[in-house]
Amino acid sequence: MKNKKSLAIIGKNQKQSVNQSIIDLLESQVKKTSNQTAITFGHQSMTYDEFNQRVNQFAHYLLKQKIAPHSVIALGLERSLELVIAIHGIIKAGMIYMPIDMNYPIARISYLLENAGAALVFTYHHLREKIDHLAIAPTYKVIFLEQVWPQIILENRDNLSTPLLPDDPAYLIYTSGSTGEPKGAINSHRGIFNRLSWMQDEFQLTSQEVVLQKTPFTFDVSMWEFFWPLLFGAQLVVAEPEVHQHPQQLAQIIDKYQISVIHFVPSMLKTFIEQTNLKKLLSLKVVICSGEALSSPLQNDFLKKSKARLYNLYGPTEAAIDVTYWPCDIKQYHDIVPIGKPISNTQLYILDENQNPVMSGETGELYIGGDNVGLGYINNPKLTAENFIQNPLGKG
Repeated sequence: MKNKKSLAIIGKNQKQSVNQSIIDLLESQVKKTSNQTAITFGHQSMTYDEFNQRVNQFAHYLLKQKIAPHSVIALGLERSLELVIAIHGIIKAGMIYMPIDMNYPIARISYLLENAGAALVFTYHHLREKIDHLAIAPTYKVIFLEQVWPQIILENRDNLSTPLLPDDPAYLIYTSGSTGEPKGAINSHRGIFNRLSWMQDEFQLTSQEVVLQKTPFTFDVSMWEFFWPLLFGAQLVVAEPEVHQHPQQLAQIIDKYQISVIHFVPSMLKTFIEQTNLKKLLSLKVVICSGEALSSPLQNDFLKKSKARLYNLYGPTEAAIDVTYWPCDIKQYHDIVPIGKPISNTQLYILDENQNPVMSGETGELYIGGDNVGLGYINNPKLTAENFIQNPLGKG
């Protein structure tokens, strides 16, 4: 896969690929921590066993809808327990999860659903009027979650036997469209499993820790927030809608739930530092930045005010979340902190216009290889062929 950004970095980080699915990890974890709190949202919470049963019920419900395997299931929901259950249930059923922001203009929502070839759309009944304006003869079926939820929670609670292969599609997220029409990037079970396994190897999340989910779910960062803590026995706290925009409320949540891991885009981290007393948030252990360039002054300001570790991560939507990482320390990096080294089973190359490696210090295009590379753009074989190419330097 080729990314048009020019960055002077090259490297490999190879470990043995694992051909499990993230569902295997979840079900294995449920056996270890069945009665431990898995997820909290406001005054609601669920144990691992309760959460897995609800996920199974949602997956069983999906499989009764008479749709093809690997169908795209769109979710136009707000942050809630039901949202997390639905995301896990879609992937457990072998379908493709696709987030939709129902605050988008009608034309954009309609384009995304039609372009993706969505089979089902889950949303709320109070959005019925907006849904009715999306298409005259839609190819997808709209399901209002609050109407079918009583039916869903009567479904079979047992784990499914649906086979999940490493190269099966898992989720679909659209690019912003800032350089043209939004493109739907598909990522595989192998990619997301590799990304989350690397994250656990690097950060060693324990059952005593709490991860905050606050990233809008149309951004791929939300995928590790939704899955990582639940695959390794930690607690997931889901922030209420719009809380991510209010630093004081975020600080209250961090203090109340003793959040140990959180993500910020750098611009929001800057605002958070300015409007809160970071030194009092002693529970924070790991703060992850991605989505924008992290400036050296911002990095240093954070590290002077917090004992938490700060990491700078980078990755395009066309790969499973992130492909590089950099453990931050108090230094100057010509204003911008490096994006760092490749994560496990990922190769990065800087190539010239003829796809030959450039010399050290020269500028070229960043090419990404390995397990984290996505499967391509949905329903766009031409653009996929242009951007997802065979590795010109060999395997990977």
